[in-house]
Amino acid sequence: MKTWLIRVGVVLGAVTGTWLIGVIGAHPGGASTAGPHWLTPSCLSGWYVNEDEEALLPEQKPGGLLFDGPSIAHHAVGSVGLAQVAEDGAFTVSGPVVGTLPLFKMETSTPYSTINKTGTGKYWSSKIGSGPGSQAEPVDHPGDLVGKTTSNGAYTVSTMIFSFGVGYANDTGNKALVTSVTLGQQAYPLSCPPPSASASASASPSASASHSASPSASASASKTTAPPTTVPPSTTAPTTGSPAGGGGVTASPSRTANNLALTGSNTSLIGGIGVTLIVAGAVLSFVAWRSRRRQEFTA
Repeated sequence: MKTWLIRVGVVLGAVTGTWLIGVIGAHPGGASTAGPHWLTPSCLSGWYVNEDEEALLPEQKPGGLLFDGPSIAHHAVGSVGLAQVAEDGAFTVSGPVVGTLPLFKMETSTPYSTINKTGTGKYWSSKIGSGPGSQAEPVDHPGDLVGKTTSNGAYTVSTMIFSFGVGYANDTGNKALVTSVTLGQQAYPLSCPPPSASASASASPSASASHSASPSASASASKTTAPPTTVPPSTTAPTTGSPAGGGGVTASPSRTANNLALTGSNTSLIGGIGVTLIVAGAVLSFVAWRSRRRQEFTA
């Protein structure tokens, strides 16, 4: 062994240490901000916010997700056309509702937009400012948006819905605890009881009064509690995406039009590689040092 091995070990250690410092600085606490931010993965399967919506995370409660002011949650769905998507989208709330109810929402690709469902079962696009398909003039069915122009381009027969969800937009002062969301006759529970209370909670009925609530438009008049309302039954075929993980999706979350990254850095893998490189450098340095000592001793 020669002196160059020591130098290689030292260089490996220095380079790896510098790299790890950069990674940790870019992702404090080992959490990556790239890609979708998953909601309570220990309880909820497939629910997320987009990487530019981390400030809109709802709060996980034992009974469901608490939407307090601007907040949202998405769930991916196998791509389905505007005219084919199920129209039974709804959600259930528990306890008092402050202000207005949140909205049932669906995201589209090409063009990217959010389609909102009103309490009367009509639909409007977040990217249409006025005219048919706008908040002031919603349409009867999502398929009626085909041919309508948005700020990102026109809806066509190729426009696909890739996610559904619930939330508030820029509405402050509103609050609701959403316990489940429904689409295509598939219910998606949002509850997450504490481990110690799981058994008793499943054995006893909820004491809180809950009601099925269809989202009302954000511009509706404020009220302290929301009366029970029901979304009109679907008049179109359910979505074709097969249920997965208790929540009926096969496609991964994506914002195709915006080309947002889908996955972030795996910091556990990064740390493992870094530690391996540091150990390798240390071993090389030690072996080279021992070899050099032996040569000096025999000399």
